[in-house]
Amino acid sequence: MPEKPPQSREIVLEMTPEQLAEWKTQDSTKAVFKFLRLIREDLKEMLAAGSSLSLASAEGTALATARLVGEVSGLDHLLELRSQEPEEGSATNG
Repeated sequence: MPEKPPQSREIVLEMTPEQLAEWKTQDSTKAVFKFLRLIREDLKEMLAAGSSLSLASAEGTALATARLVGEVSGLDHLLELRSQEPEEGSATNG
């Protein structure tokens, strides 16, 4: 029987919601996020147009499509960047 892949570890952005909100208001951050959104939209348009279609092989199509989908997914993670929310009931105010 195939071995199950390990569970992905939880990755936490070590910024408070306030720090993240302040960082997102900076002009340089806005420019980077705009650039990333444009790339994501281009990749999605490529998928919709069938640019990953390989007439040579189904495997080539699958690999090219998986790569584009992976790139879109990675950009989605970046664009939906959130800080760790305080857990309910945690004592943060002493």
